Amino acid sequence: MKKRGTVPILLLLPAILILFASDARPSSLPSSPETPLKKVRLVVLDAGNPGPARVGVHVELAAGWHLYWVNPGEAGLAPNARWTLPAGFTAGPLRHPIPVRSIEDGIVSFEHRGEVLLLCDIAPPPTGWPAAPWKAAAVLEWMACRESCLTGETAVEAVVPPDTASLATGRSLLEKLAPRFPRPFSASGLTAGAARAEWTGAAWRVEIALSGPRAAEATDFFVYPVEDFVVDNAGVTCRGGRIVCPLIPSHGPGSPPPPAIAGVLIVDGVGYEISVPIGASHSYRIMEVTSCPKRDS
Repeated sequence: MKKRGTVPILLLLPAILILFASDARPSSLPSSPETPLKKVRLVVLDAGNPGPARVGVHVELAAGWHLYWVNPGEAGLAPNARWTLPAGFTAGPLRHPIPVRSIEDGIVSFEHRGEVLLLCDIAPPPTGWPAAPWKAAAVLEWMACRESCLTGETAVEAVVPPDTASLATGRSLLEKLAPRFPRPFSASGLTAGAARAEWTGAAWRVEIALSGPRAAEATDFFVYPVEDFVVDNAGVTCRGGRIVCPLIPSHGPGSPPPPAIAGVLIVDGVGYEISVPIGASHSYRIMEVTSCPKRDS
């Protein structure tokens, strides 16, 4: 099974909180310091037909608590959804809003706070959309942290297509939270050529050169998870029109760099989703070795 995110390095206080919700009756718990998720519900944002249906897991967090981004950083676990759908339906990955970077005691993490919407597109079977309404159900697996961390599962469900009032509620919510999601890179006014990878002896140093009048306004880069690599999040930089991202091979030295790198680029406070191929030509930094003095015979 593929890992969802970084294994937490914090001391965890496990807890399983099972909640049930629908688009009409969001789940809630009594307010207490041990209740990080105040409300969770599944909302229908687009009923599809044609095209995929789009739903969103809407979470309201208690003050001081946070969830994790798809790349949680060096601590935490990203949310995951286990879907129950009619036969032949397929759910895509969860799409996250732009995270907040947090650095505490030298540990870098990427967090969601306050009100969070996680998007998911659901495709129909090859036979097409059914004539009758159908139910989308999911169990959201989450880790929420404040001074300590709690893990839990929350069950949510919704009927598709929803009634007119529920659909209007979902679309109003999406309109409100849409600015928190990254835009297409083409809207940034920048361009990026193929990335260059250099082996440093411990990691691949991937560099992306940005071009365009706003290149100097790019100030941060949130890296999506890279299969078979650990992102050195503390070493990621974005300045002067250049992105540098160290990638440590999970299987040790000798592994070639990945074929591409993707993430969210922040330009003048706005996020843009970018994916760049890594060029086929790689370089290796030559490490200078000082010879040992000869021993007297």
